[in-house]
Amino acid sequence: LGTISATATLAGARLPAAITAVDGAGAGSFTLNGVEIAYNVNTDSLNQVMARINASSAGVTASYDAAEDRVVLLNRTTGDVGFSLGEAPGGLLGALG
Repeated sequence: LGTISATATLAGARLPAAITAVDGAGAGSFTLNGVEIAYNVNTDSLNQVMARINASSAGVTASYDAAEDRVVLLNRTTGDVGFSLGEAPGGLLGALG
């Protein structure tokens, strides 16, 4: 009951914190390995955002771990290569913790 809803819009997904870094229409974005991932809190679900990450050229796979109630990001490249994330304070990544 207290977990994130990956299919609801981000505005109603029961995220740990509110997403405030959006424009008047609810649009926001973050960067992952230099690739911009856009979302809208009023129309997009977490599943849709993860699908955008997976389809992007960022080289990262995103999935939701329901048992741990968290989003997991994994590099598609093996080894200790890390990845970079960037967003304005109050964005989706911060809301996910």
